[in-house]
Amino acid sequence: MKITFIIFSLDAGGAERVVSTFANFFSKKHEVDVLIYKDSPSFYELNPQVNLNVIEHKRSVKYPFKRIRNIFFRIWALRKELLYRKSDVYIAFTTTMNLYTIIANLFLNKKIFISERVDPNATQLPPFILLLRNLIYSKADQLIVQNSIQYNYFKQRQNQNKIAIIPNPINKNFFLNKEDKTTHIVNIGRLADQKNHLDLIDAFTKANLECDLYILGDGPNKTILMDYIMQVNMQNKIHLIGLEKNIYKYLKPNWIFASTSKYEGQPNALLEAMNAGLGCIHYDCPSGMEEIIENNVNGFLIPMGDVELFSLKLKELYVQSNKRESMGLNAKKSVQRFQTENIAKEWYNLF
Repeated sequence: MKITFIIFSLDAGGAERVVSTFANFFSKKHEVDVLIYKDSPSFYELNPQVNLNVIEHKRSVKYPFKRIRNIFFRIWALRKELLYRKSDVYIAFTTTMNLYTIIANLFLNKKIFISERVDPNATQLPPFILLLRNLIYSKADQLIVQNSIQYNYFKQRQNQNKIAIIPNPINKNFFLNKEDKTTHIVNIGRLADQKNHLDLIDAFTKANLECDLYILGDGPNKTILMDYIMQVNMQNKIHLIGLEKNIYKYLKPNWIFASTSKYEGQPNALLEAMNAGLGCIHYDCPSGMEEIIENNVNGFLIPMGDVELFSLKLKELYVQSNKRESMGLNAKKSVQRFQTENIAKEWYNLF
């Protein structure tokens, strides 16, 4: 087969990580192209067989309606790609790219798959985009969602026979330093409002643990978080690491993964941490967290906004090494179904 993925960029991010994982996997036996708008190198390593192509498009430099014209130019350029590219299936990731691809495909009849990556109930989209999504998502051949919450949302608005639940893949090829017996806390996520790092900082501060908190990622809230860390006098214990390609340097079996996100689709970082055998603690945020974590078995699920309980359970995981180890082992076993081979097979069956 010839498979083409469509995404805005391959910068650091959850959807981008999934696209690169699938592109690498499918390129072993199939011809794989990745179309992006942003002309920048992939943050994630790509196999040499994967063809990374920039969608060249005209850019408006004049106001008014600059943004609208640029959207038109992007869609028109993508339509040209669909018209001349001889792929068996085209797969778009994220809401914006889904809409672009469906519109670009009008009257072309290419095989189009689209993929939603966040909770549609929680994301703040303009009313026009919501209306457009509800109107034209049915034009795609298949909509892929990550959990039952997303499925139940879209089945009320689309043909449920064209919706499939396929979770995110995890990578089993990594090295764990089992000789490192230290215990610290790690969080991986974009420094943005969605990830709600302020609650995590508060919980860690309240727990008063003899360890450090490492936050991996970058984003618009970096300065806010730096100022807040200084404000609570935790600059020696809370470290903003920035972007890190090798996240497994911080996913060590004795460590704890902690997240206070306001909402998720299906968090890659959590799945990777569970796969590495970490004890995990996460807000029970929308959507589908209970499909990943069984509370008090393979991790802790904390009610949204309960910083006090989050802090207590964080301390419990840190102090009780036996519980941390037991939860980590259960976590590792529970996510084996998400291995790339299994998830890619589900996608391929749809193709």
